[in-house]
Formats: sequence, structure tokens, C-alpha cells
Amino acid sequence: MRKGSFVLLIKQKMKTKQVVAVIGFRRNGLNRNEMKNDIKELIREKAKELFFSYGLKSVSMDDIAKKAGVSKRTIYEFFEDKNELVNEIVQDLVRSYSNLFRSSRSTAEDAIEEVIKQDDELLEIWINIRPGFFFELEKSFPETSEQLEQYKLIIRKGIMSNLRHGKEEGNYRKDIDIAFISDLRFHQLMNVRKPALLTSQELNLTQLAREFTILYLHAITTEKGETLLNKYLNRVESPYLTPGKIKLHQ
Repeated sequence: MRKGSFVLLIKQKMKTKQVVAVIGFRRNGLNRNEMKNDIKELIREKAKELFFSYGLKSVSMDDIAKKAGVSKRTIYEFFEDKNELVNEIVQDLVRSYSNLFRSSRSTAEDAIEEVIKQDDELLEIWINIRPGFFFELEKSFPETSEQLEQYKLIIRKGIMSNLRHGKEEGNYRKDIDIAFISDLRFHQLMNVRKPALLTSQELNLTQLAREFTILYLHAITTEKGETLLNKYLNRVESPYLTPGKIKLHQ
């Protein structure tokens, strides 16, 4: 980078934390393309934080620029408009769900533990997303409909795959209708982000998700599966579960 452009960059970034980061990139030997990729990722991550916390319509490009410590012009160098930025964030979510189902299957001892692992990882994603995010997405950003359908399809396929796996192991009842039960579980997961619509008790998202999952697993497990389920519910390392009931998670 020429001396003149380096000074200009510092002036543009003055009084933001990002100036330290950008200078650091250069000192670490990253090239211009790598620096651009890092700035783009920074914008995307800060936009995601704002959208998940405050909603899509209420967050402006000015808000994102301020949060990321860049100019609005810089944002438009990477994203044509707000719609493109939203679309990329939804694509990131789809990838996260896909990775979640793959990793839970590969690391779980059986189908029951797989569901519990999925529950933990889904909560890690959902706990930071305001309940109305997906409703607002469907209503105000119809161009993301293809990504939303992918997101739903990944979850449905993951549930059906787990049910087949559990039946083969003998941990799930052989008489369960996989298509019907997967539909029930899917709607259970979709509605867990709306606790006020489902219960008169004051349950947070974590508590409600755990109640749903334990109810679901008790309904489909065989005697063999029930023994495994109780073993997992008694695991002290589980961050949300205690033997036979939900641990309050504030």
C-alpha cells in the first residue's frame, strides 16, 4: 500500500476500532483481497447482530455502518443493497443448519443423543434471534423465499433421517409414522421461538425447547431407548438438563 493511501485510510477510520484491525492486517502480511474479504465479513457479522436483535425493517444501512465502524459507501462497495445483505445472512443460516445436522450425526452415540445435541446447537443459534425475525423475513423480503425453503427442508430431512436411524437401532418404536412424526417435530421446533403463543407459564426459549424435546423423545422411544434417554438426562455436563426435569436457564 502506498504511503498516501495508507494515511487516507487512517483518516477515514479515525476514532473506530476497525482502524487498529486494518493496520494489523497489513502488518500480518495479508494482501488487499484478504483485507477486503475481512471487511466484508465484518459488515456481514455486524449486520447480522443488528438484524437478529432489532429486526430487519428497523435497522438501516446507517446503523450497520456505525456498528461496523465503516462508511455507508464502503458497505455499498460489497453489497448492492440491503436485500443482498439480508440474502447473504440467510444463506449463512442455511449453511449453519446444514453443518449442525451433519456434526450431530457424526458425533452422537445414537439417535437419541443426536436429538439432544441438535437441540443444544439449535438453541445456540436461536437464542440470539428475535422471535419475529423469520416472520418479518417472509413478509418483507420475499426474494429470500428460496433460502427459507432450504432452511425448512434441511430441518425436515434431519428429523426424518434421525427417526429412521432410531428405528434401525431399536431405540424408537417401530410403529411410528415417520412422515407424520417428522411434521409434528418440525412444527414443534418452529413454534418454540414463540413461547407466549404456546403456554400460560413464563418459560423462556431454552426451557420450552427442552420441555418439547423431552416430551417428543418420551413419546417415540422403546424401553431400550427410554433407558438411554434417562442416562442422557442425568448427565451432569449437560448445560440445561437435570434428572427428569428442566433446569432453569436464565
